[in-house]
Amino acid sequence: MGLQQYLRVIVRWLWLIVLSTIVAAASTYFTTRAQPPVYRTKTTLMIGRTIESASPNAGEIYMGEQLALTYSQLVRREPVLRGAVESLKLNMDWQALAGRVAVNLVPQTQLMEISVVDSNPYRAKALADAIAQQLILLTPEGRSAQSQEREFASEQLADLKAKIAQAKAEIERLTKERDAAISARRIQDLQSQINALETKVSGWQSTYSQLLTFLQGGNVNVIRVVEEATVPTMPIGPDVVGNVLLAAAIGMALAIGGAFLIEYLDNSIKDQAEVEQRLGLPTLGAIARVSNHDAPPEMVAVSDPRSRFSEGYRMLWANLRYSLPASARGRAFLITSVGPDEGKTTIATNLAAVMAQAGQRVILVDSDLRHPSLHEVWNCPNELGLTSLLVGDAPSLEVVLQPTKVQGLQLLPSGPLSPNASELLASPRMGELLEELSELADVTIMDTAPLLAAADASILAALVTGTLLVVKVGHTRMDACAQAVDIIRRVGGNILGIVLNGQALRRGGYYYYYYEDDETRRNGHKGKKAHRRPRQKEKPF
Repeated sequence: MGLQQYLRVIVRWLWLIVLSTIVAAASTYFTTRAQPPVYRTKTTLMIGRTIESASPNAGEIYMGEQLALTYSQLVRREPVLRGAVESLKLNMDWQALAGRVAVNLVPQTQLMEISVVDSNPYRAKALADAIAQQLILLTPEGRSAQSQEREFASEQLADLKAKIAQAKAEIERLTKERDAAISARRIQDLQSQINALETKVSGWQSTYSQLLTFLQGGNVNVIRVVEEATVPTMPIGPDVVGNVLLAAAIGMALAIGGAFLIEYLDNSIKDQAEVEQRLGLPTLGAIARVSNHDAPPEMVAVSDPRSRFSEGYRMLWANLRYSLPASARGRAFLITSVGPDEGKTTIATNLAAVMAQAGQRVILVDSDLRHPSLHEVWNCPNELGLTSLLVGDAPSLEVVLQPTKVQGLQLLPSGPLSPNASELLASPRMGELLEELSELADVTIMDTAPLLAAADASILAALVTGTLLVVKVGHTRMDACAQAVDIIRRVGGNILGIVLNGQALRRGGYYYYYYEDDETRRNGHKGKKAHRRPRQKEKPF
């Protein structure tokens, strides 16, 4: 699928994309506006001994950082949150509060920030301060906190002692190896390793001494509030603009994805470019859907020959005339479709009418011997017709032909139904009848059964000058259309092109322009105003 096809899909489903975007954005807007404003505030705590000393040592900083990690995990636990809720006498479950509390450890410091989100700014401040106080209560100045702190420091001392002993043993081994080495390069490498280990040992020993001093020190509170929460004045949410934009983007993305999924699953013909690309056949005409019109679709060109709908059939007639070499003119054209209900009879009737209006002698033949309908469209008798001529029940062609209200257009109805329609159409008499028709008319238009419904169309396709295949936009499947084209070609038929039926009307659009005069405009069919010259009779071909 190329870029143009992607764009056509988007344009075809633009209404759905726009609707989904608007619905998603509007629903999100009203939902967000209905939500109460949300406020955030925070309390900042200092973890460890550093605040007690003007020049804290590395051991105190290290201890504070490790304790901060531990205490940050306690903030959202039940003892702290339940205590905060009970201290403020709030009608709230501590689990609900947990989702509105966040903890942040400031990098490279011993600071811990406790933030609370709430719809009430004063309650947000009270909760932040209460949580901080509950955390402090869990680590008082008493022996419990010091015992935990000393136990942690003792573990760190044991670990450092083992590291120092191991490093000293390695230094001793490297020193012996250096003294025994001969190569200056080797001696230099060993000395570098010894120097690096000695530097590490020096640092570990310093930390060891500081931790040891810490264990020998007095009782100090290890958590302290350094910045109390303030009452927030500006809400942090809900973000109406952000939520609406996000919802609109999601709605648009889902609609576009859904449109492409539908297009992928839908094998029906969508437009002219698709059918020409897939089938390799020209589109001779695109007939718009007839809506808000008093006359039935089959009689649009007769009841309102100057309407925008009739222009489509005149364009089809013009393209058909110049798609054939001069030697092929004056012959018969077969109008068929892939399946039923695709508009072949409507196309055949209106095409015959515009040909006659252009001055051609036209005979419209109802060769759909299974479901004939042209006699009903033109309100003509059907006692005698095509089947009568094929079986020899009619004296002559002139007797069977029926006049219509369009000058120059005659109808050859189907005649009585026959159980062996295909055999009649395949008889030698059918070829003779086509020769007789060509002598009486400039153009013969034959409406026949759908290609995939019966063999009638394929039989006639081999006898006529050319075949027009009617496909209905959004209805005819592409694979079925390709199968129909293959059938015509297999029997040696000349398929002239495709007629798109049910195309969406586009003023000044992709397929053709519509021109209407003031009288048509007054009748309710809006369009471009154009001065029309009197239509002259065309030469027969």
